[in-house]
Amino acid sequence: MTYKIAYEATQAALKSDRLLEMVNGFFNTTSVEMRQGCMDGLLAMSEALHKANVSFKYGDEQAQRYMNQAPSLQKAESALAMLNGDAAAIEFQLTQLVIAAKLFQHAIEFKAPTAPQPMPVHVVAMPQRVSHQTVERDKNDEIISTTKIEKDFA
Repeated sequence: MTYKIAYEATQAALKSDRLLEMVNGFFNTTSVEMRQGCMDGLLAMSEALHKANVSFKYGDEQAQRYMNQAPSLQKAESALAMLNGDAAAIEFQLTQLVIAAKLFQHAIEFKAPTAPQPMPVHVVAMPQRVSHQTVERDKNDEIISTTKIEKDFA
C-alpha cells in the first residue's frame, strides 16, 4: 500500500510544484516500499517524456547518457542502485529525473488507470451428475450418520 501511495503522490506532486519536497520526504523515510514507489513514479514520468520524443540536452555527458537511454535501462540502473544501496547512484538518478520532470512537465501526460473489464463467461455444457445419499439411523430412528456421494458422469 505504501508503494502505491508514494508512486501516485510523486506524480501528483509534479503538478502541484511539490515534487522536490515529496522526493526528499520519501527518501528520508526508512520505508523501502515508499522509496521504490517514488523512484518508479519518477521513472514513469521519464518514460512519458520518452514517449513524447523529448530529447535531453542539458547537464553533463553522464546526465545526458542516463536521461536519453531507454526507460527499461533507467529502470534496471535504478533497481541495481536501490538493491545495492548505492547512495551516490540513487542521488544522481533522482537529481536527473527531478530536473527532467520539472523542465518538461508540460510534456508529461499520465493516463488515468482503467478499471479491468469483466470477462464474459459462457457455460456451454456441464457433465451429468449422479448423486447417492445414505442415512444411517439408530433403533430410535435418530440419525447416526449421513453420506452423500456425487460423481460426474463422463
